[in-house]
Amino acid sequence: LMVDEAHEYRKLDFTTTRQVKGISPAGSAKAFDLYMKSQYLESKTPGRSLVMASGTPVTNTVAELYTVQKFMAGNVLAERGLQDFDSWALMFGRERTVLEPNAAGKYEPVTRFTKFVNVPELTQMFRDFADVVTGDELAVLLGDERPKVKGGSREIIATPKTPEYAAFQKELSARVEESRLWKPTKERPNNPDPMIRIIGDGRLAAIDHRFVMPGAPNNPDTKLNKLIDAVIEAYKESADMEYRGKPKKGADGKKIKDSGEIEPNKGATMMVFSDLGFGAGVAASRGFDARAWFEKRLRDAGVDMSQVAFMTDYKKSSEKLKLFKDMNAGRKRILVGSSKNMGTGVNAQQRLLYEFHLDSPWYPADMEQREGRILRQGNKNPEVIIKAFAAKGTYDENMWKLLASKQ
Repeated sequence: LMVDEAHEYRKLDFTTTRQVKGISPAGSAKAFDLYMKSQYLESKTPGRSLVMASGTPVTNTVAELYTVQKFMAGNVLAERGLQDFDSWALMFGRERTVLEPNAAGKYEPVTRFTKFVNVPELTQMFRDFADVVTGDELAVLLGDERPKVKGGSREIIATPKTPEYAAFQKELSARVEESRLWKPTKERPNNPDPMIRIIGDGRLAAIDHRFVMPGAPNNPDTKLNKLIDAVIEAYKESADMEYRGKPKKGADGKKIKDSGEIEPNKGATMMVFSDLGFGAGVAASRGFDARAWFEKRLRDAGVDMSQVAFMTDYKKSSEKLKLFKDMNAGRKRILVGSSKNMGTGVNAQQRLLYEFHLDSPWYPADMEQREGRILRQGNKNPEVIIKAFAAKGTYDENMWKLLASKQ
């Protein structure tokens, strides 16, 4: 059985006595389904039943390596007495309790897995069944000429904490306490205000306070407005850039640099990533349409709106392929989407000079996929610019910190 994008099957059920943030013993039905089928095939053709492929085999937590080992080398785990998760975690992971800000911005102690131990042994067990090719090795193998990031890595743009958010944070703090003290009853078996909803409200408020205060006046210092400022500036700065088509080949069959004809459309392109805020569902439920505001500000700044596209508007494969061609040719110059709809399968990199992150995704794999759109073979820009926006004093700070720790 050949399984591509194997990280989508990363969660198998397990039992544990550990109370560690970010480690959930609940698995997914699709992972269990694949596990049962692979075990049946293994009984028929031992050692030749399953091949898994992934660009990001560990997407979020240490526990995912345990799942991978159960799929690929369950017998080895059993031989070494590591078949249960707690034994495995005791052998290879270490917990640490640190102070982290919650959704309301207050600090509290949180216990997480923060490091690997016995790494040589874990590596040896992993490499018994894994053929690992790093990004750098792949670049050498393919003769890859991917662009470099200006400054060496993405730039974090810290936006100020607005007065509106500071006021809302007090409300968040009260909700956090009430949610924690809540106990299920016969009448109310489910928490009416779960922590995930509070975090969602805090993240949306950090983008723009109008998500939680519909009809409130515009504040130019919100994260959404600062991102739009950057998009407008980038659009105008790169409007006159020229690009060449496919280079000609010499007598030896090698491409001759700068030999292609200059393409008719001028201008570099950019991608804007946001997993929150731009969806129609959010606009309907929150009373603030971030997409409409984004488009209004671009229009007011003189941006040609025929050059702006949103991935959610392109449903069919044929429509998406035409969109990517338009991006590569410079007919479209601004593309807005999420990790889910624009993180994979998007080959629109030829003129991609800028990439902006309005929010942080939950998983490092999502960030890898996002930035893989611009740091890609075939990009005609030798150097690119990546900017990520975070609002000071909000849950944003913790999201970016967690992402870095997971990476």
